[in-house]
Amino acid sequence: MISSPVYYYRQYEHDIPAPPCQKQKLSKVKSVLVAALPILSFIPPVRTPLSVGHIEILTICMLLQIAFKLHKAIVEFRKGNYLEGTCHLITSVLTLSQVVPQMRVIDWKWRTHPPLKGELCRDERGFIYLKVKDEIIFELNKIFGNNSLPPYFGEGKHGAHVTVIPVGELGKDVPISEIGKTIKFNIAFC
Repeated sequence: MISSPVYYYRQYEHDIPAPPCQKQKLSKVKSVLVAALPILSFIPPVRTPLSVGHIEILTICMLLQIAFKLHKAIVEFRKGNYLEGTCHLITSVLTLSQVVPQMRVIDWKWRTHPPLKGELCRDERGFIYLKVKDEIIFELNKIFGNNSLPPYFGEGKHGAHVTVIPVGELGKDVPISEIGKTIKFNIAFC
């Protein structure tokens, strides 16, 4: 059975140990780090995705995160902690910039009811993928104003697909009973 991994939103407050003594400066450093770590999470090698499942769930989580961070920003500004408040505000804006494309995909998904299923395939190199209708990529390209096709389109290439197991990760001859079967999937993030 193929399933998606579970990802969690991190509460960075728990990653930073309490200062050994309750000096004001150390407490301030911790407060700044707690405010800055979510901003660093937007950098791809550092980031931890919020959720995997339905794109609607992810979007709701992101909207709640925006509300939470805006509230924290207001609290910090009222305390006179402008650096921490600014970090929370920046995090909110960055998260909002990620919500907008998700909302576009949700709108497309609800309007068109695309077939979110495909055939599990394996090529001669051992690449295992879920072959989906090419129209899904064509429609998503229209939504985002992208006129070029991804590099996996063209003669002798796989076309629209979802990578399941990359080349070299599993031996070519390892049997997988699901090959050739139709599998449903959800759009979790774009």
